[in-house]
Amino acid sequence: MEDSQSLFYEILAGVWVRNGLQIKGQAMTYIQANFCNSMVDMDIYWLQICAAHLPADQFLDMCIDVFGVREWLSLTPMSPAQTSEQYAMVEGLLTFLAILVSSRTNLGIKCLTYFKMCKGKERYNKPVSLNSALFWENDESKFIQCARLRAAAGNDELTQSKLEVATLLAAGDKTHSQLLELMPERSGNAHTRNFEAVLQELSEYRAPPKGSESLEQGLFVPKPIVWEQYYDPLHLLQRAVHRRDFHTSMDRFTAYVREKQKAAGITVQGALWPPLRPAQAPPAAAGDPRQLCASGTVRKPKYDGKTKWTVRI
Repeated sequence: MEDSQSLFYEILAGVWVRNGLQIKGQAMTYIQANFCNSMVDMDIYWLQICAAHLPADQFLDMCIDVFGVREWLSLTPMSPAQTSEQYAMVEGLLTFLAILVSSRTNLGIKCLTYFKMCKGKERYNKPVSLNSALFWENDESKFIQCARLRAAAGNDELTQSKLEVATLLAAGDKTHSQLLELMPERSGNAHTRNFEAVLQELSEYRAPPKGSESLEQGLFVPKPIVWEQYYDPLHLLQRAVHRRDFHTSMDRFTAYVREKQKAAGITVQGALWPPLRPAQAPPAAAGDPRQLCASGTVRKPKYDGKTKWTVRI
């Protein structure tokens, strides 16, 4: 799962550019609306479970190695080409960790899974909670087969629908059909169940110009509540097939803030920080990936006195 994330950010960084456009298509498919629920969202969810239950330093060390940025963090001299590539991968690692800590798309699932466990001739069924423990089975004589999964509720359907619609509106004004097509598919048609009510709450319909000779559709534009309560740059990065969508959303957010400041008689220059949302506490049984923020890893480079540089206070 970490490999999938690191490869995704390597593709964005241009590490695999010699493989042609097909490799970019794989990265797009990974986060595309039709597949993100079973691909990137599931990878993030299981990595959140790992981050919540493994020692934070151990988990971050694994992430640093998988993303291949240990040399950069240890201040090892590198060529300009290596430095540029490493900058992109460090940005990818930090983005990945921020999403891991803050995303609540699936974290909080209260699930009871019945596993069929087999050891030699002994067979039995044992109910376990996936959110209360991790299972590492390395013995070839044993296997764990998932037989049943029930009762899922991370972000509730309405909250998740609002987040997805707000993310789409932040990236640009869209028609009704475009919004419906780009909504991430979820099991049981949950992505369309609240769509109309959420769209009415978060957007305003702008009719096509009158007297136009061409056939044009009306567009839905975001209400102020989108920018003030629901716009999440990290979630948009998790959904943006093209990175320009993120920059477009920031430009639109900046325009909204400047217009509001102008109406209040305030003059402020300079670029704005992305309005990052505070990470909400997950249910107690799910564990808390926010423990990564308390780790001393990646804060200060230090030589370990043996064979390589490490990154620990």
